[in-house]
Amino acid sequence: MVNTHKLTVPKSPTIQTAKIKKGQKKLTELLATEGQPLATSDVLCIFYDIFSALKVCHAKGIVHQGICPDNILITQAKNHSLKASLTGFE
Repeated sequence: MVNTHKLTVPKSPTIQTAKIKKGQKKLTELLATEGQPLATSDVLCIFYDIFSALKVCHAKGIVHQGICPDNILITQAKNHSLKASLTGFE
């Protein structure tokens, strides 16, 4: 999951935004630029991070209804492994 910022406007629904950090890409962009399949270790890192985020959300009664590559942000860690963040909560 990513940090969100809540914007409340009187007499309007609450709007939540997520700031994309420098170096983050949507999974869609990563898959389009790689030109080859991701390494198995990268796929496992992404799945682990997303399933971990979903476990936390579900434990709090939050259900994500649109998991897709556009709602997954990828950052490359200092050790070159990929870290995934889940976005797109409405």
